[in-house]
Amino acid sequence: MLFLFLLTPFLPLLLFLLFFLLLLLGVLLFRFYPPDLPVPGQRLPGLLPPLGDDDALASAAVLSLAGQFDLAVLGFEAYVRSFPKSDRADDAQVYVCGAYLNAGKYDKAVDACDAAIRTYPAGDAVPEAYYRKGIALRGLKDVEKAREAFEAVDRKSTRLNSSHT
Repeated sequence: MLFLFLLTPFLPLLLFLLFFLLLLLGVLLFRFYPPDLPVPGQRLPGLLPPLGDDDALASAAVLSLAGQFDLAVLGFEAYVRSFPKSDRADDAQVYVCGAYLNAGKYDKAVDACDAAIRTYPAGDAVPEAYYRKGIALRGLKDVEKAREAFEAVDRKSTRLNSSHT
């Protein structure tokens, strides 16, 4: 007990020395026993594999539902870039338009819908692209172009339904 009483004034110094010795030991161990670094391209245990097309689209959709529209746009655009020939690539491009609509970025929504219409003219999401384009144009107060887009929905839907019968 008397021993602790005598060491009390030196306790901060002793703790500092202990910390310094442990730090020095860590540096020496790291220097002589470096960690195994992964080789580029090597899959590390415990990490998730790359996302497949369904997983990537679902992840972006979850972001959109959570109100993270800017991140959702990045996810949908990444899906379109990664899987441009997928059956759902046209849907993803239209979802980009929807995320911009929800964020109130009507001009970007129009551009995204136009990209879907231009890139996937035979896609089953084209009527929805025209519909969302109409909503965005209405938000931009361009009533005439909005009406044209809504009329295109009817034309494209009719043509799409007649091709499935």
